[in-house]
Amino acid sequence: LRLAAVIAAVWVFDALVHAVLLSDGTIIDQILRPPLPEIYSRCAVAFGLLCSILLYRSKIEKDAQLSRELDQFRSAESMYRTVFDQLGEGLAVRELVFDEEGNPVDYRYLDVNPAFEEITGLKREQVVGKTGRSLFPRLGEDLIERFVTVAMTGQIMRFEAFIEDLDKHFGYTVFSPGKMQFATLMIDVSERKRTESVLRQTAFFESCIAEVAKILVSKESEELSDVLEIVAGALNLSYCSVLELKHEKTISRIHEWSDQEGPVHTQQFRGFDLTRLGDWYDTLMSGQCILARDLSEHTKSALQEVKMLSEGGIKAFASVPILLQGRLIGLLSVGARKVHAWSANEIGLLVTISGILATYHRRVQAERRMEYLTYHDSLTRVHNRTYFESKLLAAIASKPVLSVIMGDLNGLKLINDRLGHAEGDRVIVTAAKALKAACREQDVVIRWGGDEFVMIMPGADEQDAANACSKILKNCRSLDNGIEVSISLGHATRTDTSVSIRELIKKAEDLMYLHKIRERRSSRHSLLSSLEHSLLELSQETKEHCDRIRELALAVGKELGMSQSELDELALLASLHDVGKIGIPSHILLKPDLLTPEEWRVVKKHPEIGHRIVRTISDLVVVAEGILHHHERWDGAGYPHGLKGEEIPLISRIIAIADAFDAMTNERHYRSARSVSSAMQELRRCSGSQFDPSLVPVFERVIGEITHARTELHAAGLDTNG
Repeated sequence: LRLAAVIAAVWVFDALVHAVLLSDGTIIDQILRPPLPEIYSRCAVAFGLLCSILLYRSKIEKDAQLSRELDQFRSAESMYRTVFDQLGEGLAVRELVFDEEGNPVDYRYLDVNPAFEEITGLKREQVVGKTGRSLFPRLGEDLIERFVTVAMTGQIMRFEAFIEDLDKHFGYTVFSPGKMQFATLMIDVSERKRTESVLRQTAFFESCIAEVAKILVSKESEELSDVLEIVAGALNLSYCSVLELKHEKTISRIHEWSDQEGPVHTQQFRGFDLTRLGDWYDTLMSGQCILARDLSEHTKSALQEVKMLSEGGIKAFASVPILLQGRLIGLLSVGARKVHAWSANEIGLLVTISGILATYHRRVQAERRMEYLTYHDSLTRVHNRTYFESKLLAAIASKPVLSVIMGDLNGLKLINDRLGHAEGDRVIVTAAKALKAACREQDVVIRWGGDEFVMIMPGADEQDAANACSKILKNCRSLDNGIEVSISLGHATRTDTSVSIRELIKKAEDLMYLHKIRERRSSRHSLLSSLEHSLLELSQETKEHCDRIRELALAVGKELGMSQSELDELALLASLHDVGKIGIPSHILLKPDLLTPEEWRVVKKHPEIGHRIVRTISDLVVVAEGILHHHERWDGAGYPHGLKGEEIPLISRIIAIADAFDAMTNERHYRSARSVSSAMQELRRCSGSQFDPSLVPVFERVIGEITHARTELHAAGLDTNG
């Protein structure tokens, strides 16, 4: 080998001048000078062949290596393409695009995978070779700047961005695969973003709801502008209103908030009848919402009221019913000055707020009712004494000129006993109306007690008070219930604050009682006459019936030797023994058919009613017990107390016999009249059971005497109507 190396070294220098080794291994002799000796020539040829073989072998080995590397590259490329295509994330390879000055201004797509196509909705052939700005005209500059930074620095970035042209959110991982290139791994995070947005909105809405609820719970006034502003702000709206309804259809009150960019006209809707909205009203009554993304779509055939909203700059409109126990009590209405599609979350907020408003309305109504009951008389609906003490007294204390009228109804107890408390209440109500009708706008009527009223008249002088009293008396006289009800009045006036309100009321009260004393006797006589008139009017009793009973009773009384005062009581009882019947309903009292057991129980209450009536009248109280017991029986089987024997007042026992005899001997609508002998036979039969056995013979003698006297008068040609 060493020899060969030496020979080769020598030969190479010489042989290279004569021969050229071609790439395919052939040798071309070039005779540049005379040939060497043959041995050298052969050595050169042999060495040339050896070198050719060695070089060819080296080339073959290099080609094999290159082939192996090419196979590896192709395998890697295939694997890369498989990964590229099968990757679940969208992958896009892009290169920067430069302007003439060498500044990066855009990027161009080199390749995208199927996942990119799926999440963007763009096909590969639509994307590859195109620039970002040509595909997405609204692409943000900040996003391009991030891509440029990665391509030029090689750093890796991860972020999320919204592509407006695709209306999607993407999560990006950006890296640089080559010089001035960048690749993006993309995932669609739109649904998560929407969920996060909904959750954020829900949390925000919940905070708004909590704030609204907190405000309404502690709210003292009924002004709702602060609540409406919160709702409008939460939804980024231009106006918000609450419309209170009367009778589920008429707008009675409007609470409104607007951004003041222009008129909304909703205040002109007061008094508007919602039934004019047609289908919209039916929708609201069914508990559903009215939703209009573009109000102009509804104005061609809509009512003027709807057009007014549109003309006021409102584009989108929504109205949610406010329901309380199934009744439509109001509307929560909102509007925006641009077209807006109402989301479920927004409607949910409005529905929730409407529910809170319904609860608030119920609380306000309860508070109003509570305040009304606290400061008003439930019967007359005028203010009560609590209102005077808690509110009015302090308000009028500084008024220098002020008048007070004190009024007291006369005979109210008698009316209650005579016709029942319902009729007495009607008298009280009418009296309150009489006072209210005599009031000026600034005057206040107060029910001071059961039958007492006070009228406070700020700024009224004595003449004003006197004129008001005249009006009150005139109004009271117009009461039409068959009984003349009177009211005693007294008034007092102050001209400065040296006289307190309480002193003024006391002075008016003293004057009122003075007038009452003067009017009392006149009032009693008037009431007595009215009682007699009402008894004859409301029952089937006649004046003749009362006169006959009085005649019979007095005859028996004289036969028994009664004193004049006892005879007077007997005559009075004969006239008023059935006065309690005026407290019995007329449909029972005048019923032509037999009474039912229940109706009969009602009728049997008339002795007690009559007793209550007359015991309130000093001139009649002497016959109160006689009225109470005139339906008792000798054997104790009568009513109302089941007295027996001589427990029953004598005048009651006499009236019982006289009344029964007159009833039997005079015709009634349900039977014919009996003869005197038949009636007397019935009295004798009931003697000792229903009637006093000692009085029946006396009554029989009296009837005999009366009959004999009438017979003689008739024979003498002097007929009588008795």
